[in-house]
Formats: sequence, structure tokens, C-alpha cells
Amino acid sequence: MIKPARYLLTDWFWRQYYKFIIQADFSQFSFNQDIDISREKALLVLANHFSWWDGFLLYHLNELFFHKRFHVMMLQEQLKQYSFLRYSGAYSVQRKGKSLLESLQYTSRLLENPGNIVLIFPQGKIESMHTPYIHFEKGIKHIADHCEKDIQILFSVALVDYASQRKPALQLYLKEYTHQKTCSLAEMEMAFNEHYQQSLRCQRNRLSK
Repeated sequence: MIKPARYLLTDWFWRQYYKFIIQADFSQFSFNQDIDISREKALLVLANHFSWWDGFLLYHLNELFFHKRFHVMMLQEQLKQYSFLRYSGAYSVQRKGKSLLESLQYTSRLLENPGNIVLIFPQGKIESMHTPYIHFEKGIKHIADHCEKDIQILFSVALVDYASQRKPALQLYLKEYTHQKTCSLAEMEMAFNEHYQQSLRCQRNRLSK
């Protein structure tokens, strides 16, 4: 397993760099702020994964809104290819084997600290933003069930549209999810997809105005 390597100087660099590239490449960066972020609970964000941008977008959102110490789970082969992302909080996971359990346990330990945020893409791979349904990998339920402390879980759906502009406008749709350990993975997946479909409807309505 590859773990993050964090330093004050690199944290400062990534904050400035992500802010710069997002402002340079998007005409708008918007998100709903009708959610109370707990200072007493770690934050687990489950997000759709449709592009190279996704981790950067949630890192920037954390700087603007969540204000926690950022971590993101990445496939090990991807993190080896982009090893510099370790310095912005990335750590690795493999799809199977002993290393998978190690990564899940590491994530649960991160979520014991209320100052932390952990970003996970439950799809486990990049898929089209237009995919009709998002399937969850099994590890998500293991993490939620094995946290020793209460955590806050947010669903995040990122959608982009160009409309009449050269640069795309990005909208993040956030929704708090209340997890019960008696819930199945399928129920958790269904709840995310309900939010996903609602986000698509909201996006269409925004453009039709």
C-alpha cells in the first residue's frame, strides 16, 4: 500500500495550483451549501468518477467549504503512474488480495480523526458522466461499517455543461447520507443513485431556464 506524504510546503502548493487550474479551465465552479459540516465527525465523501478532474475538484471544494485534512483513495496502478499525488493526500488501493484489506483498514483509521476528510469513488473506475446507473464496489460498505466513531457521509455528484460558453461550468450536487449498519450495500448504492438522478434533473432544469 502507498500512503500519503504530506508537508506544509506541498499543502500550500496544491491549494494554489488546484485553485489556479480550476479557475483557468472552468467558467464556473458551483455547489450547494445547505449542509452543516460537523467539526466533531470525520467526513467521508462518495463521488461519481467521470474524469481526470474529479479529485482536484473535491480538493478545491474542501478548501472552500469542508476545511478538513484531505485524503483520496486511488487505484495503486494509477497512483504509481502519478506518484506526485501522494503529496496532496492520495493513498492506494488494490481491487483484491491482502493489500485491499490493508487499505480499507487504513481508511477506517483516517475516519477516526474528526479533522479528516476521505474521498472515495465507489465506482472504482472512470465512467461516462452519462452512465445511467452507478454500481458500488464492495469495500465501501466495509469502511462505513468498521468505523469505530460516528462519521458524516456525503454524496457528491459533479456535472458539467458548456451551454453557450467556451469553458464548461461545473456544478457539484451534495447530499448528506445517514448510514445504518443494518443497511445493505445495495441500499446504499440505491440511495446514491437516487441522488444521482435528482442531480441530473436539477442540471437539466438549470439549463432550461
